[in-house]
Amino acid sequence: MFARNGSPLVLGLGKSEHFISSDIPSFLQHTQTIVQLEDGDYGKIDDKINIYNKGKQVTRQPTTAIWDIEVAKKGAYPHFMIKEINEQPLTIRKALNQPAELIKQTALLLQSASTVYLVGCGTSYNACATATYQFAKSGRQTIPVLASEFSQHANFIDNKTAVIAVSQSGETADVLDAVKQAKQRGAIIIAIVNVPSSTLARTADVVIPMNSGPELSVISTKTCTSQLAILYMLAFALRAKGIETITEAADASLHLLRQHQQTMPELAKKIVNAKNIFCIGRNAMSQTAREAALKIKEVSYRHAEGMPAGELKHGSIALIEEGMPVIVFADEETRALTTSNAMEVKARGAYVIGVDSKPNPAYDFHIQVPDINGVTPLLAIIPIQLLSYYLAVQRGCDPDKPRNLAKSVTVR
Repeated sequence: MFARNGSPLVLGLGKSEHFISSDIPSFLQHTQTIVQLEDGDYGKIDDKINIYNKGKQVTRQPTTAIWDIEVAKKGAYPHFMIKEINEQPLTIRKALNQPAELIKQTALLLQSASTVYLVGCGTSYNACATATYQFAKSGRQTIPVLASEFSQHANFIDNKTAVIAVSQSGETADVLDAVKQAKQRGAIIIAIVNVPSSTLARTADVVIPMNSGPELSVISTKTCTSQLAILYMLAFALRAKGIETITEAADASLHLLRQHQQTMPELAKKIVNAKNIFCIGRNAMSQTAREAALKIKEVSYRHAEGMPAGELKHGSIALIEEGMPVIVFADEETRALTTSNAMEVKARGAYVIGVDSKPNPAYDFHIQVPDINGVTPLLAIIPIQLLSYYLAVQRGCDPDKPRNLAKSVTVR
């Protein structure tokens, strides 16, 4: 028996077996033939599938998931998380592989909107908050909002509002609730989503696919950078220049991964016993710091906190203790002030880890990343994804299935 009431539900149709799940990747290794159920659908699976809605039998046409089945296998990797981290040079490029007219028309919608909201949860929200800085440089004010808090903005939404809703699965309950509220008030919905057949994709007015392929680890890595690449592309499209820097970042990510496959296990050994970790940065890098902290705590079960570096002295610096790791994100634009903050925590005994294109006397450990104008946050998060993975492995945690977490959060 099955029934859909609010939360997503999809059927997987096999040759002699059928599957019921909230998310396609859970059965992708068994079948690529799917049936997306609508709200209110219910039924029974025996020798055939009967679907009903409001007491009447209905027909839902099967479709084929377009994902490559081989992507849903670990191959030579021990975990999906490390496999997906290493796929990013390819998936960033795939994210950029969008029809030029789609990006142009979406940019025009954003230009003509009175207000633009960027809505997401978890990693997707962090991507939204990071991209806000690049939109501002393009002259477009955007408002990043956690989807679970979106109702507080409902009174300001009308038919001149654009909402960019970001979700890997397209089934995130809080995001769908926010989109429903916005559509009821006439807003244009632009979806950035990895599952083209998802509820979000079917609800949106404009759909920009991430093209990342299935992400089997609960931890978002390749979809994080894909989301950010697309948001950057839209921001650059508003001023009709700069998109080539994202392509440059995709190229740089390959070298970055090769460079830090050995350095991150080494760093993980140095900080594996730390109970608390701070991550700080300024401007867009402050949001990279938040995403870094999220990665560390969700996969290694160590408390980590990300914040703007300028806020550290307004209370949190009281928590700095001898040997506490502090990960500092800096780029050309923010280095001077961020160095000052790094020196402040170093003077109080912190073990300072610098994610920066240049070495710095303030850093006890330097993670070198290329400084590519405007898109450095896209690259700066990748070594910390690796660090998070190796922290989890060294602590005996399962990086693919962290406790208490689900890939698609379909409850409120």
